[in-house]
Amino acid sequence: MVFGQVVVGYAGSGKTTYVHAAASYMRALGRDVCVVNVDPAAEENSRKQQEETGEAHARTFDVDVRHLIRADDAAREHKLGPNGALIYAADYLCANSDWLVEKLRPFVARNCYFLFDCPGQLELFQSRDSLRGALEAVTNALSLRWCCLHLTDSHLCADGFKYVSALLCTLSAMLFFDAPHVCAISKCDLVDASMRREMDMPFRFYRGGARGDLTRLADAMEYRHKGLRGTHLAQLTRNLLELADDYSLVSFASLAVEDTRKLARVVALCDRSVGYVPASDAEGGGGGVSAASLVAGEDSDDDDDDDDLFDDD
Repeated sequence: MVFGQVVVGYAGSGKTTYVHAAASYMRALGRDVCVVNVDPAAEENSRKQQEETGEAHARTFDVDVRHLIRADDAAREHKLGPNGALIYAADYLCANSDWLVEKLRPFVARNCYFLFDCPGQLELFQSRDSLRGALEAVTNALSLRWCCLHLTDSHLCADGFKYVSALLCTLSAMLFFDAPHVCAISKCDLVDASMRREMDMPFRFYRGGARGDLTRLADAMEYRHKGLRGTHLAQLTRNLLELADDYSLVSFASLAVEDTRKLARVVALCDRSVGYVPASDAEGGGGGVSAASLVAGEDSDDDDDDDDLFDDD
């Protein structure tokens, strides 16, 4: 049996950046890692572009579905728009999932840890079966045990309505993926005083998810937006938050790929969700911060770190 993470989230939520940062971190711990791109529309990222943008982690993939099908080639050959080309490419991947299985087999033989970088168009998972079908084929053929890591961009916390939408999207993903689910708010290092002033609640509240009364956000939104109180929109927002609160399924870890401790906590949560205990971590190898050593202190440490972002000026 091998283990891995399937990383999903809105476009621009930091999936590819996380995948490569996590791969670098795991390799430093002594793990053998396989990074898989399952986005047929992913953009190329050359070494020159990496130097120009200042990215710390090279965007190279061990297995890349663009070697099988590219969305731009599908668009050109079949005269499709960008969305139609992506759907066609996803369907083609599902129909040829044996190609992906055979590409992954050598890494299974090395007992690699798999990181799957998925498209940002979540409707490919939620309204179609193509990518889920490809993942299911890989899971069954290779005895892969994986968790779904759902990333939510921190800027969505600055708008209560966007946060509610992201919360429901996360719940929806939980229903569609038959796997353990880990949620994280990405780009926490970009939360500044200006963003803090736009938030209806302190940042720790948004991290808490199921650990706090989500209807408090509805109260704060009505207080801040005076014209909202008593409207159908206000009632709908409150009902949706109560629905999410009733399930008590969603809570978010903090993620900033440049912060090793936050990155390690997310890795540790994913490891724990699938029951993965790497030998290098168990033996304390690799140096640096061990993911396993951070699981027990995840909540308290993260709260302290987040409070630093919101000290009064």
